[in-house]
Amino acid sequence: MLIDTKPVHRLTRVAGIGRRIDGDRITGWARLRKLFDEIQAIAEALIAIVGAFPERAWQWPVRTG
Repeated sequence: MLIDTKPVHRLTRVAGIGRRIDGDRITGWARLRKLFDEIQAIAEALIAIVGAFPERAWQWPVRTG
């Protein structure tokens, strides 16, 4: 699932991380070498962003008819 929000854009821009969508895959890269601690901090920030979504955001509507 792609999380494409302003906070994610801001975080990846500040961190110097790029990403592109190719079909159903996301490819990411860092512009400069990153220490493991930096990458872990970015991952934790993304987890917090995703965790802030309400539960109903993860439920796909069922279409009938």
